[in-house]
Amino acid sequence: MQHEIITFDGTSKEAILDMFGKTIDSEGYLVDKDNTEKRVTECGRPIHIDEFAGVIKGRLGNAVFLKGDITSLIDISDKMKEEQNDRTVNKG
Repeated sequence: MQHEIITFDGTSKEAILDMFGKTIDSEGYLVDKDNTEKRVTECGRPIHIDEFAGVIKGRLGNAVFLKGDITSLIDISDKMKEEQNDRTVNKG
């Protein structure tokens, strides 16, 4: 199964976040609109708007917000490979 990836430029960030029920707090971090809880990467790191790199569909169909630094991108790549391997093993 191929993961769906959405990427965009800086001018679209706020519009994309709004579509997912997120906004930017006074410190520039991504937060939920309804409870202002900071959104974090899969590894628990908060995401500043300047580091926001995109959104992918997570394991449970939820949106996973990406940080554009190399560590975060490697982490999510590793997780995606693990999920793919798990699906392959479970099919066999």
